[in-house]
Amino acid sequence: MDLFVARQPILDAERRVIGYELLLRAPGGAAAQESLTAAAVADALLSVGIDTLVGDRLAFVDVDDPDTVEDFAGLLPPGRVVLEIDASWPADAARIEKYRGLRRSGYALAADRFPRHGAAAGLLGEFDFVKVEAHGGRWGTPERRASSRAGGPTLIALDVNSVDELAAATAAQFSMFQGRCFGRAASRTAHALPAEQWNCLNSLAVVSQPDVTVLELERVVKADAGLSLRLLRTANSAGSTARSEVRSIREALILLGLKVVRHWLALWFVRAIGKSAHSELLATATIRAHCCDALASNIGDDGGFIVGLCSPLDEILQQPMAAVLEHMPLAADAQAALMGEQNHYRHLLEAVMAYERGDWERCREKSESAGADVAVLPHAYAEALRWHAEAHV
Repeated sequence: MDLFVARQPILDAERRVIGYELLLRAPGGAAAQESLTAAAVADALLSVGIDTLVGDRLAFVDVDDPDTVEDFAGLLPPGRVVLEIDASWPADAARIEKYRGLRRSGYALAADRFPRHGAAAGLLGEFDFVKVEAHGGRWGTPERRASSRAGGPTLIALDVNSVDELAAATAAQFSMFQGRCFGRAASRTAHALPAEQWNCLNSLAVVSQPDVTVLELERVVKADAGLSLRLLRTANSAGSTARSEVRSIREALILLGLKVVRHWLALWFVRAIGKSAHSELLATATIRAHCCDALASNIGDDGGFIVGLCSPLDEILQQPMAAVLEHMPLAADAQAALMGEQNHYRHLLEAVMAYERGDWERCREKSESAGADVAVLPHAYAEALRWHAEAHV
């Protein structure tokens, strides 16, 4: 069974990523989701690869039914996986023994939807992590008392989606946070960019033009000695069966092809622009670029890559998107999409953003609005993660 697999980062107070919750859904609605077995979940994760999905971090895997939690043992690697259990189910002696057995086997356990009554407080010691709604003071005394004890579970604040919410949750003494809290401030104002970022943004604007010529790309590459060397190495690796070594930038561009080089250069410049930004923002740019490109290519359009790639530039640069686009003369429909206008490219972008959140119905709806087949996304997402991991973008 082909499953939709996405991931959501979990960070510590220093904004280091300690793990990812893996979001899995089966095409076909609630009935298909309820019929998922541990074996199907494990097959889906291992087909992509745990290293591809989470790198050297923890993988948080949701277990909807606590009675099936033992089925995951042996299917997923202990020490790498946190089994996330719906703690709203009554925990009788048999279930508690299952939990203890899994922890003895090397699996960590996380409690989700923990009951809000005092009688459940004694169960907290069976978990390594407890997920709690952070907003509106809804985190409560049983979890707080248990986590404050030596060896108590670590509290993870849920739905922390801005740096401002991160600050509030940190002040409330949470030590881990789930959500997009790595780059999004509640408000941003335009400010002057350093010369290096300005130059990279200008270069990104050039390579983003769909009608850019070989001569223009050659000028951009030759302006950066490191970039020139890397392009030549890439071309010689790709053309290893060629009769002679690729020695010029022009040859390299012709060998690799304009589309491949444009995409490669665009990723290079976003990486350079965001070298001081959080690594998750660069991952987001890569993933959105590949997924938007896959959806757009599905309907014969080649403009999705740049829209996806540029979509987190406001967070990377901590500038309003309008200020970013002043320096990037993109096509009018691409600019409109990045500003939130509901057009063809915006539908593609919102489909990918919904996929990131695990909002599968919204993802399907926006894909259909763009006329694209949502079924291309799981493969595109996995390929984007692989490319990001291999390129260290």
